[in-house]
Amino acid sequence: MENEESNGKVIYSENPISVLLSFFDVLNVLAGADESITPAAEVFASVNEEITNNKRDLRRVLEEKLEMLKHEEKEIFENIESKEHSKRLLLNELNKIDTSLENMRSKIKSISIASKCAKAAYKYLCETLSEQQLSEMSANSSDDIKKLETFLWFLKSKGNSENATREALSEFYKFCVSFDEILDTNENLWCEIIVHLLDSLESSRPDLQYLLLGILAEISRKEEFVEVIKREDGFPLVVKSLKSINELVNGEACSCITNFSSNQENKRFLGEIGAIHNLVQLVWRSQNVEVLEKSVTALWTLAMQDENKVIIREQQGIPAICSLLTSPNPAILENAAMALGYLTRDDENKVAVREADGLKLLLDVLSFPNDAIQSKVAGALWNCASNNENKEILRELNAIPTLLDLLSSESEGLLENVTGCLWNLAVDNNNKKVIFEKGGIPTLVSLLNSSNESIVENVTGTLWNCASLPESKVLIRKVNGFQPLLNLLQSKNENIRENAAGAIRNCAINDQNKQTLREINGIHIFISMLDETTKLSILEKITSTLWICSIDQDNKIEIRKEGGIPKLISLLSHKTLSLIEKVLGTLRNCSTINENKMEIKQCKGIPKLIELLKISSQPIREYSAATLWNCAISDEIKKDIRDYGGIEALVSLLTDTSDSVLENVAGCLLTLTIDEENRERVRDSGGLTLLVNILDTSHNEFVLENTLSVLKNCASNKLNIKILGNELRIIPLLIQILSNDNENIVREAALCLKNLSTIDEVSIKIGKAKGVENLLHIINSTKSDSIKKVCALTIQSLAKNRKFLFQY
Repeated sequence: MENEESNGKVIYSENPISVLLSFFDVLNVLAGADESITPAAEVFASVNEEITNNKRDLRRVLEEKLEMLKHEEKEIFENIESKEHSKRLLLNELNKIDTSLENMRSKIKSISIASKCAKAAYKYLCETLSEQQLSEMSANSSDDIKKLETFLWFLKSKGNSENATREALSEFYKFCVSFDEILDTNENLWCEIIVHLLDSLESSRPDLQYLLLGILAEISRKEEFVEVIKREDGFPLVVKSLKSINELVNGEACSCITNFSSNQENKRFLGEIGAIHNLVQLVWRSQNVEVLEKSVTALWTLAMQDENKVIIREQQGIPAICSLLTSPNPAILENAAMALGYLTRDDENKVAVREADGLKLLLDVLSFPNDAIQSKVAGALWNCASNNENKEILRELNAIPTLLDLLSSESEGLLENVTGCLWNLAVDNNNKKVIFEKGGIPTLVSLLNSSNESIVENVTGTLWNCASLPESKVLIRKVNGFQPLLNLLQSKNENIRENAAGAIRNCAINDQNKQTLREINGIHIFISMLDETTKLSILEKITSTLWICSIDQDNKIEIRKEGGIPKLISLLSHKTLSLIEKVLGTLRNCSTINENKMEIKQCKGIPKLIELLKISSQPIREYSAATLWNCAISDEIKKDIRDYGGIEALVSLLTDTSDSVLENVAGCLLTLTIDEENRERVRDSGGLTLLVNILDTSHNEFVLENTLSVLKNCASNKLNIKILGNELRIIPLLIQILSNDNENIVREAALCLKNLSTIDEVSIKIGKAKGVENLLHIINSTKSDSIKKVCALTIQSLAKNRKFLFQY
């Protein structure tokens, strides 16, 4: 029989009915029953009418006819038996019975021939035509539904030969591969096919299991059918197939597992029923490249589920996957790197990769000349590099020069993962040095202009880390890195803005960089971002940068000129204490300039600063007091501080446990008590007692110096002198302090005694406490002329009291 080919499908040129009729003629001749063909011809005429006029399925019609003929054959045989029995019993009717028997034998002969023809037709369909079961069998048989129905009929049929089954499965597999759209129709038919495929899977030989699994793999591309397979308990069957000794079965089972892993629940379930264990064992034992590729692909799809990451580690899957990194096969390398990329999102797996020598193996593969493979390897290394010990190991393995060499790649995916890995590595100070020494900074700066946001995000993050090194701060400026970083502060990507702000902030610590940032309009950009609509973490970095930049005198002026003071004052009302702290740091620095002091006053900053003295945050209290100290130099602002209750707020902080707070509070009171009215306020608010207590308890030199200065100022008021000298027993403390090693403290203590000595009764107490002897000792022992002068003036002031002289 000749065949024609069209588009890969076999089309038979003769009608199958004609073939069967010809086959019947041969059988008829062999049977020697030429005249008995009539019943058989009638049967096939009936069949032809059913499929032509009634459009019925050929196989179904033949099955019905065969059943009918069997039934008739059985009835005839029973009649023959009955008649023969009658013959033995009724000899008198022998002739009649003989005649009847002849008629019956003649009829049964015809029926037997028809039965043989039907059986031959059935055998022809099941075996001879199996390879064309999905091909066109009649004018109306090209419909895809017809093919599905035919295959389902075949699956339901029992007793098919292995050859017929193999050919039918092969054809249907090709059909599934070639027609994706058919999977989206006839769901009920597909579901029934799945049930019968699973029924056949458990009992079939490996060479048929391979085909059955291949069909299931194709069908499971559609997620709805995956759920049908799961519902019909197909998952455990497929997982069991991973243990087969047949490599083809293993490969198709892996493909099924990959497709089954279409959602997190299925991934979890597959992990629970042993899929991971079987896959890991398959990796260890298989030598087949295709099977290894499919098995590691299945593993990385399962590794996307967090619980499975743990199971893979516990089943020793990480060493198994790492072993595949020595393969020369690109697909295996890519999928193994992909698997490790997902697995190393778990912290313990990062350690497991290191312990399996995976870091070195990954670095070896990183030199493989394939962008896709290099990208996935770099992604796995990116994850591993978040582990501190891995950072050190990777440095020792010379990973950084290798990664830096890849920065010249044109592959954006590769660049993204390489720069991400460098970002993590650059957390380590030694790695920052290697990046600097190996020329990484200029290359990273050049990538700031990339159009790929992920690359830019990673590069800015790396530069942020590297900029903590003094050498890198300078180099970033020298390779013109500031301008692109400033430009990126306007990026729509918040992560890029934050990283760029962090890098600039670190660079600003260098004094030359402070100047450069001002010269390229950086201060203007920073001020423009002082808005509560800016992301908080970015806003904190910008205010921190301004804080650092405001150490520079010209930058203090620039901040005011760019309208920064009002914006900074408005941020003092923010609810985030860490932000307020940075704003106060900037205001403290800026408030050393007179014009800035007045700007703070005009922006109603003084009452806000006083209010912040009551905040629980120690740095905020410290910086608020320091800013008020700077501002209090202005007489106008002294009055504002007093009018807004600042003196009482400051005095209340004289019990603070923080030396830095006490230093600035006492310093502010020092400046304020130059004014007579403020001295009275200090006294009236109980400040004198608290100041004396500090002298008795503090050992901080700056706190003692400022406190003595405040008491010195307050002791120019007669009422204050009486309180200090008579009620608070300050004199023994001051005389004791005269023996301090700090000249500034001694000077302030001596001056305080000088002011106190203006009242006779106090000067007599100073004399009785051996104040003169201590002052004379200092004059004779110190090398400081200024100290000698102050002590001499104090003695001179004491000598003006006649009662005091009478004692000597």
